[in-house]
Amino acid sequence: MLRNTKSGYGWVAITFHWLSFALLILLTLKGLSFEDMPKGPEKLAQIGNHKSMGTIFMLLILARLGWRAANPKPTPLGDNAKMNRISAMVSGALYGLLLIQPLSGALMSQAKGYPVQVFNLFEMPILVGESETLAGLFSQIHHTAWMLIVALVLLHVVAALKHHFVARNDTLKRIFVPRRG
Repeated sequence: MLRNTKSGYGWVAITFHWLSFALLILLTLKGLSFEDMPKGPEKLAQIGNHKSMGTIFMLLILARLGWRAANPKPTPLGDNAKMNRISAMVSGALYGLLLIQPLSGALMSQAKGYPVQVFNLFEMPILVGESETLAGLFSQIHHTAWMLIVALVLLHVVAALKHHFVARNDTLKRIFVPRRG
């Protein structure tokens, strides 16, 4: 089953979910790996790879949002309307941050005077000119978005575990294997 149903996620949504998570982990590790590297060609190569992966990540999130808009959202298994609203708000915030994060990284790079080459296949359009002030602003946004993403992902994981171990419903299982109907 490729498409979502009211009772669960389809293979496409499940693949988007786990691919996004895996790429987010890789981007985080890559970003942290060059923080303390001395300036030089190796650091520039690592940053270039991070920017390429970040661009792919942003395109993946846009595709994921498109798929989400075209498919039904499975009915929440929790019966607490307030918690369901909070869950929807956290989900919306997380999607927003998952777009802000790579976009702010690209804008930071451009404001520092560096283009965003994507695996040497193409270059992202220049959206901002070189500006130390903007580079600092986008750097702060990039860092803050990352911290908020980490917090919301942890909240997401805790909520999924609560559904599984405390509420004992199939919320967690639905993101691993599609359900029919």
